[in-house]
Amino acid sequence: MRKFVDSIVALGPGGLFILAALDSAGIPIPAAVDAMLMLLSAKAPDHAALCAFLALGGSLAGSMLLYWLARRGGEAYLERHSMTPRGIKARAWFQHYGLLSVFISAISPIPMPMKLFVISSGALGVRPMPFFFTVLAARTPRYAALAYLGAHLGHDGAGAYLKSHAWHIGGILVALFAACFAAIKIADARRARHAALLAVLCAAVGLSQPSRAERLKLSAGDYLSTESILEVHRLEKGEDAEYKEGLAWVARGAALLGHWDAAASHAAKLRQIAEPASYGHGTAIEVEAQILAAKGKKRAALRLLEDELRKNAAAPVAFRSRIQKRWNQIGLVGRPAPDFDGHLARLRGKPVVLFLWAEWCGDCKAQAPAFLSVVNKYSPQGVQFLAPTRYYESKDTAAEQKRIDEQWRTTYKAVSIAGVPVSEAAMLQYGVSATPTFAVIDRKGVVRFYSPTRLTEQRLAAEIEKVLR
Repeated sequence: MRKFVDSIVALGPGGLFILAALDSAGIPIPAAVDAMLMLLSAKAPDHAALCAFLALGGSLAGSMLLYWLARRGGEAYLERHSMTPRGIKARAWFQHYGLLSVFISAISPIPMPMKLFVISSGALGVRPMPFFFTVLAARTPRYAALAYLGAHLGHDGAGAYLKSHAWHIGGILVALFAACFAAIKIADARRARHAALLAVLCAAVGLSQPSRAERLKLSAGDYLSTESILEVHRLEKGEDAEYKEGLAWVARGAALLGHWDAAASHAAKLRQIAEPASYGHGTAIEVEAQILAAKGKKRAALRLLEDELRKNAAAPVAFRSRIQKRWNQIGLVGRPAPDFDGHLARLRGKPVVLFLWAEWCGDCKAQAPAFLSVVNKYSPQGVQFLAPTRYYESKDTAAEQKRIDEQWRTTYKAVSIAGVPVSEAAMLQYGVSATPTFAVIDRKGVVRFYSPTRLTEQRLAAEIEKVLR
């Protein structure tokens, strides 16, 4: 490696571009880019700006290459590169702070695992332009400062300058750290507020009065009061049906807010008191899996869910779909799409969008205008759309089929797509405990996006664009 680096250095400014590209693409060459930039700037001060520009260009090129490799490989690619303890921590950091982790690692002179943050950005679906400008914003001042030092002080002089001004530089680094720390705290606060709001929106199902009070406290980010309200209810009325349902929502709220110890405690309690295949039982399973995934134990989380699916093979479809939904949220993206009744096999080689729905579903009806707009835009580009559903009433499927046909004709304008199959297998495999649910599948039959929620037209279109590239 030493001989290779020396040969690159011998190329001059062009070698700086290559070295920066290799370093940012994941080939570790510690401090070589910084040192070469200062050396070249010291030798030719008039070309210092050019050297900084080449270092920046190489870093951007290498970062984007690694980003696109990770984006193509999906979570399977990320998992291969983050199985070490350090990798697991870096991945958890990225999931918590997003592009802020990329910015800090790119601007910091202290070695940090930027490679893992770049891979996380690509594999977890960060959009290309925000990622590009984050790296640009971090690398520009770093390389500009190094080029300036090299040009004005010389390579040796820069070293002496750094030593003589150690306290000043230390103060700048402390200020930078403080700014990053403040940004992290702001990100934490926003994350907590958004998660609390999400918990409230999820819980807005018209439960009893104690649950309503819990939702109000969650909306204010007051999780501790939420637990207290539930405790008062238990002391006054015991562990009745309302308490069990309220405990399930509190467990979900704890998980959404990242209070993993509390989430684990509530899930364990639900395991003890919830009836089999009930809402509380399902919540306990989901939360336990979320805890494992948050700790970087993705495989263990998937095994837990698979074991529960086997144990509850005779449970109602809705309950099994809920467990499968959580499995899909953790592990489906980046894997081959589960086929059902041969529908996906006949569409192999074409991008496919699954819109899994129910004829009675209000959210599905509200989704219809955006869905129809996307179908009309992307069908001519070769994207295939399937809209699986299932029978929810086993006693009169003929009447239910008529309602499905009528709903498709009226609400969805009988739009021409690849099919509207009635398939319980599809609804189970894609975890449709909530409707609508979307899955976007690429030409190779790999799931690239999965969401058991409504989507805006813009978001759905953006996910489709990814598989058309």
